[in-house]
Parts: sequence; C-alpha cells; structure tokens
Amino acid sequence: MAVFKCPECDFEKRVADDLDGRAVRCPVCGEVSVTGESLDLNIDQGGAQFDEISSPEDICPDCGATVGNCDTPGTCPNCGGAICMPHEEVTELPDPEDNSVDLSDLVDESGRPWEPQEHPEEPEGLEDFQAAQREEQRGRVLAGGWFSNIFAGIVSGLLGYVSALCMGLLVGSQADGGVFLANAAAMALVSACVGGFLFSLRSRIPFALAGPESVLCGVTFLYAGALYSGLQGGPADSVVPTLTAGIVTAGICTGLTLYALGRVGAGVWVRYTPVQVIGGVVGGIGFFIVLAALSLMTGDGSVPHAGLSVLQFMDWDRIATADPIRVLPPVAFGFFLYILSGRFRNSLWLLCVLVATLIGVQALELWGQDSLWTKVLLIPAGLPVNAEAFHSEVLSSGFWSRVQWQVILDNAYFIGALMAIAFIKVTYRGTLLEAEVSPTEGGVGDFESVGLANFGSAVLGGMPVSFSRGRSLGSLAIGGKGALAGVLAYFICGGLYLAGEVPVAFLPRFVLEGMLIFFGLALIRDWMFKVRSAFYRRDDTLVMMLVFFMTILLGVVIGIGFGVAFGALMSIRRYSRDGGVRGELSGAVFHSNVDRSPAQARVLREVGEHVHVVSLRGFVFLGTMQDMVERIRERTLDQEKLDVEYLIVDFGKVSGFASFSNLGFGMLRNLALDEELNVIFTRVPFELEEYLAKSGFAINDMEGSFRIFINLDYALEWCEERLLEAEGMTSKTQGTLVQMLGPAFADERYAQALVKVMKRIDASDGDVLFRQGDPSDTMYFVESGSLEVELQKDGRRFRLKKVGPGAVVGEMGIYTEAPRTATVKAAERTVLYMLTRDKLHAVERKVPKLATALDRYLINLLSDRLSDANLRGRELI
Repeated sequence: MAVFKCPECDFEKRVADDLDGRAVRCPVCGEVSVTGESLDLNIDQGGAQFDEISSPEDICPDCGATVGNCDTPGTCPNCGGAICMPHEEVTELPDPEDNSVDLSDLVDESGRPWEPQEHPEEPEGLEDFQAAQREEQRGRVLAGGWFSNIFAGIVSGLLGYVSALCMGLLVGSQADGGVFLANAAAMALVSACVGGFLFSLRSRIPFALAGPESVLCGVTFLYAGALYSGLQGGPADSVVPTLTAGIVTAGICTGLTLYALGRVGAGVWVRYTPVQVIGGVVGGIGFFIVLAALSLMTGDGSVPHAGLSVLQFMDWDRIATADPIRVLPPVAFGFFLYILSGRFRNSLWLLCVLVATLIGVQALELWGQDSLWTKVLLIPAGLPVNAEAFHSEVLSSGFWSRVQWQVILDNAYFIGALMAIAFIKVTYRGTLLEAEVSPTEGGVGDFESVGLANFGSAVLGGMPVSFSRGRSLGSLAIGGKGALAGVLAYFICGGLYLAGEVPVAFLPRFVLEGMLIFFGLALIRDWMFKVRSAFYRRDDTLVMMLVFFMTILLGVVIGIGFGVAFGALMSIRRYSRDGGVRGELSGAVFHSNVDRSPAQARVLREVGEHVHVVSLRGFVFLGTMQDMVERIRERTLDQEKLDVEYLIVDFGKVSGFASFSNLGFGMLRNLALDEELNVIFTRVPFELEEYLAKSGFAINDMEGSFRIFINLDYALEWCEERLLEAEGMTSKTQGTLVQMLGPAFADERYAQALVKVMKRIDASDGDVLFRQGDPSDTMYFVESGSLEVELQKDGRRFRLKKVGPGAVVGEMGIYTEAPRTATVKAAERTVLYMLTRDKLHAVERKVPKLATALDRYLINLLSDRLSDANLRGRELI
C-alpha cells in the first residue's frame, strides 16, 4: 500500500498502490503532494524483546522479513529483493507531470473532482429575522414580566416625583422671596418626565432610570446662585427669565457635549482617572447640598445666593440663631433615611417611609393639636407647581426678551463644570451598573442616551439630567428589569406634574428638606468612603481629601478643575509604566511546557482555540479591566473561531491596581457567568487574591468557575488536560507506546520494530534518569506516567517542562553528544523505553530504514517545535 502524507496539514492516508509516486490533492487543505511507498514489515507480533541484532543484514531492507545471517550479497527469499548490497545514492524525485496527477480516489459521489468549498451559513429568512428582532425588543421592554415592571414603575414614578420636587426646591431657593420656586419646580419635573422618558427609550441598560439627579442639580444650584448674584441691581423682572434661560442653556450644552463624546467613544478616557479625585469634587457638592438644606431651615424659604466658596455661601449668624425646633425634624428625618439606605437595596423601603410619614402628618393635622412641633411638621412645601402657566410663560416672546445674556456669558464656566461633572458621573455610574449586571451590548456608557435626554428636556424647559444608580438598582431589586418600568414611571411622574399643586399639598416641607440632607450625605458617603476597595491607595485618598477641601473653600468650579488636572497627571504617571493589556494568545499556538504524544499535540492544535490567554501589565485601571472585558466579549462573539471555554488572565507583569479597578472584576464575573467561561488567574498579587476571597469569587471550588494557579504554565497544562479529556485523548486512553507512536511513522510496524529494539524501564516517583552535566548516551520514550525536566541554577531548581506519555526526552544529546543541560526525573510511577547510543548505531547499520524512520520522526518533532515557536512568536508580536 502506498502512503499519502500532506506536508502542509500532516493529513495521512493509505492509498492504492497504483498511486505510488504520483501527485494527488490533499482532501483537507487542497495542496498537491506526491505519495510514497510503505514497507510491509514482517515482524513477529509476539512480546519477545531482543537486545542485540545478530548480524549486519538479518532484516530485508525491502520487505522487512528476517532472512537470517548473511555475509555476502544475495536475494531475499521472501520478496526476491537484493540483500547485503552496498547502498546506492538516493536520486531526487522528479517533479510530477500534469498527466500524472490522478484524483480518482478523491472524487465525491457525483463523480466530480474534490475541490475546497466554502460553506457560508444560510441566512435566516426575513420573517424569522423579524420575529427574532421582535422577541428581542419584547425581552428588553418586558424583562421580568408585566406585573413586576408595572409595580416597579409605580414605585419609581412616585419616588421620582418627590425627588424632582426636592431638586426644584434646592435650585429655586436661590432667589429671594421664592420668585423662582415655581419655575424651578416645573423645570425639575419636566426633566424628570421628558428627560427620563427619552433616556428609557434609548438606554442600552433597560432598567436604568434618569432624572434631575443630585450631583448635577447641586452644580445647577450653585450656578443659579452665581446668576442671581450677577443680576443684583438689575431689572427685577429679569431674574426669573435669566435663571430659566441660563439653566436651559446649560442643559442644551451638556446634552450636545455628552452626545458628541458618546459618538467618538470618549468614555474610555475617564476610566484611567483615579476615582478618588472625582470623589473629592462630588463630596464637596454633597457638602454644599447639606448646607443649603440647613439654610432653608433657618431662613425664610431661601438661601443666601451662593458664592464660590463655603465661606461666602453660608450665613453663619443666621444658623447660630436658628430655632432648634425648626431644624431638628428635617435633620432627624434626613439622618433616618441615610441610615436606612445602608441596609436596603430596593426602592420600596423609601416609598414606605414616605407614605408612613405622610400618613402620620395627616393624622396630626386631623388630630388638631396646636403644639409647636405640630406646626413645624405641618409647614407646607411651598412649591406652586403649575405646568400650564410655566410653559405659557416660557413660550412667550416677552419672556426671552428680558433675559440678561451677558450675565449668563459671564458665568459660562459653571456650564463647563456641569459638562465635565456630567461626563465623569455618567462614566462611573454607568460602570457601577455594568459591574452589577450584564448589559446586552458592549460600550463605554450611555453618553448618547443621556445627551439626547438632556437636549430634549432642555428644549422643553427642563434642567440637566443624568441617570441614577441608586434609583436604577432600587427599581431592579423590586422586579423592574425591563424598559416598561421606566416608561411607566415617567408617565406617572408626568401625570402628577400636570395635576399641579394638588399632590404637592400632601408634602410637608420638612420631608423635602430632610431628603436634601439625605441626598447630600449619600453623595459624601458613596463618593468619598465607599470607593475604598481592596486596592485602596493612600496617595489616591490624599488627593481626594485635597480636592474636597479645595472644592468647599475655593468653589466647585476650581475643585473640578484641580480634580481633573490631578487625575490626568496621576494617570499619565501610572500609565507611562507600560500599563494595559499586554497581549492576547490562543491556546492553539500557545501551549504549556508539556511534551505530549504526536496525537495529543495534533488534537491540541485543533481544539486549542477553546483556551484564550490575556496578559496584563503595568498599573491596572478601571479602563484596563474594561478594555480586557470588551476584548474577551469580542472574542466570544467571533463566529470564525471555536468557542472560548477557558480564559486565563496572567498578572505577572502587573505593578498595582487603581482603587476603582475592582469594578472590572465584577464585570468579568458577569461575563464569565453569561458565557459559561472557566476563568483562571495566574501569578496573582496578594492584594488581588485577598479581594477575590472577600468578594464572593468561588476560587478553586469544584462548583466554581474561577481558579488560581501559581504560573501560566500550570494553568495551560490544567486547561489542556481538560480539553484532551473531552476529546478522549487522555494518557489512559492512548494505549501502548506503539499505538501512540504509530501515527507519527509512515507505518505502525516501524513503531513496533522500534519498541522491540528498546529496553523497558519501570521508574518510581522521584527516580532520576539523568542529571544536569551527565554524559548524553540515552534517549527515553514515555509510555505512561510523566517526567519533569528541571534546571538547577544558583542553588535553586526551576521546572522547565513536563514530559507526558508518547513523548521523547534526551533525543538531542544522543545525537550531539553534548552533556545534559537539565535534570530529568520521574514525577510519578512511569513506564519508559530506553534507546542507547550503541543500540541506535546498531539499528543504523543493520536496519537503515528503521533508523531513517526514527530520524524522520525526530526531525518532524523538531520541526513541529520550531513551527510552534514561530507561531508563538508571531502571536506575541
């Protein structure tokens, strides 16, 4: 039988004798190659072994039959071939002629010659595609079911209405006499209804909720104070139009900026900024909100119009002379909400507290006690909400003619601060949501959605908006997983807005003031203390405190400027250390240092893409982790490659972790759960291992999907063993050494003859085959068990590689006669076959074709190693 072996893809097949020496096309890769003859070795199949070969030519070189001792040239009694003849020089095989290419054995049933074909996937029908799109959209809107979304929408709508009134009271309190309260309340409700509705329709996170959020409204509050200060001494009728126009202008600018940044993917920039420097700014804004609430309690319904710093902002004499009875109820209520917020995650608790409080207030009013405490608790909110009057006023031409545009232009730096803080907040709050859930799409935040929400809200007279992580997760916790909950929430909020002063009448003032206290304290807690993760860094916290004090002493605009500058400098310094994703490698070309049988090596090259390796280096930011997660997500979606089953993340070149980078591990966990990945961490720093242990990662658990290995080599070995087990190619299923070596030779009988020549050795765990520096006179083939190759240097031992069943060790030294470069010992009970240099020389003299087959096997082995090294180098480049 002739043997066809493709030099390109190593496909091997026995073909008819009439194809011997003829060129045929490989059925796997399509390359044309020439077939060669195969020898029919007539070797005794018994188990007898021979250590010596009796004469120089006792095996026929043509058929392999035993012919006895011969000293003179003659003919083989089995095949008639010449024996004991001097070797002739091998002539070069001529190139095949066109008419010598015979493809008769490579045709399909139709009789047509085989040709490589592309089989594109059949596209789904239009109806199926449209049905899938409808089902996907339905899942996005109704995720969690009708009832859960409706219930969550009702709760979120009521809470959104109350929160918007709090923001309206905050911003509207800047003008004396409450002349801006009505417009401020209406603008807050417009942003809650219109901005939130537009955001729910466009957001890639279905359950996310948006509205007049405390951070942006805190800056808007200070902006309104600056505008009011600039209007002092001007026409009295220009106060409301100028404040309204200034806030609308800020909303439009913020919306357009966020949309543009989203289009260019700028969200990745801020992810490399330490969150502490931004937390100092937001903490300062929370401090201003708390002081504003205190001023509302101690004054006549308004606050001193805000200057740049807290020293200019506060009227300390008025606070010192305030009535404790007026201050204690809202402060106590605010602290009560603050304490409860740390114990509950859903929104229902807040609604229950508000409802219980309102019922208690109404009961006091009906009870009619005329005590001082009762009078304080019954002070109305004082927000004259009138949607029709507000929009009629805003749409009138005379309203805009009274706007003092120069005052708005003079305070444009506040608009810049709004845009900067909105950009940073959307990035980080969006990341927090991504870390706790798995969005259906990748990306860098909902910039475009928030931008359109701001623009649409501002055009209709609303304030700047942003999405709220707390309200979003609170709605999610009570079942609002779909966009229906958000849409319904904004319809409820809109209905209450159109109802005017009727629902506002049920809200006492101390509730709104207490909620402002709660909002301010929550900002300080969430942005200045909760950011202390497992990767806490002292320099980040020092910068955060510095930025916080600069914000409250020099103003929020200066605080934002210094915070961004500090963050950029720290990011440049850290990222200049070659930080980021060092590289991605495929298990098809990047293997462990384990020598395996040819069959196992071939299987690993075929299914190795199930293993994906990612290496990190330098200082790890949140952006680094998100970049890695996005790369992994793109790899899992690649239909042209095998699915990823094992993900290895190597931290050997990592110098440190930013405090906010822990969110990236939450995102990685969600991705691993969604894609059913087995995640392996290697060379893990101590602080990361401690964080993983405390964060609920099931490390090295039989039920868990996360594991830690000491280095990349052991992790790759573990993954490869799982792949081989799935393919039925473990060491226990490969059989004898002959069965393992057979596919690597032109004929399995070459492997049988080779095994008969070698000596069997049974080694126990720890037995040393040879040591570093010993003479090289033997090579070993492993049938079962495993060997470890160690290098000794400076008194230390390093494992270079592991040798498994079907592999060979010591082959280089037996040819080069160089001393051993490493120590080889048995790692477990191992069965070996030893070939000495003398026995090899005897085979070369007596059975040259067997020696040639062995040489060809070793050459192919070295070629495969070189090819793997080249592919690995190409992947690394």
